[in-house]
Amino acid sequence: TNDFRDNLTVGFTPNLAVAVWVGNADHTPMRNVSGIVGAAPIFHGFMTAALNGQPDSWFSVPDGLHAVTMNGYTAYLLPGTEQVAQSQQPPSRCEEGCAGGEGGGKHKKHHG
Repeated sequence: TNDFRDNLTVGFTPNLAVAVWVGNADHTPMRNVSGIVGAAPIFHGFMTAALNGQPDSWFSVPDGLHAVTMNGYTAYLLPGTEQVAQSQQPPSRCEEGCAGGEGGGKHKKHHG
């Protein structure tokens, strides 16, 4: 938090989920203890020990999904790529008016 009362780091692998909270039980502020010097080093130490000697593991891709290439700056699909996703989001299209990226800002985004 902005007043140094709580900090939290959360992370996961396919086989392990970890959350580390650092704070005072009486809710008093910690002097200049941000997540980067409070919860993060504890999280890092735990994950390093817990995963030591374990093989790398990755999340499996559900059936029917495939990878697409995104513009790393805008997070829009690159020209020539069409997104088809199953979601409850309304359809949206962004063509000439889209900001930045390759393809002059042209982008079509479709949600199924």
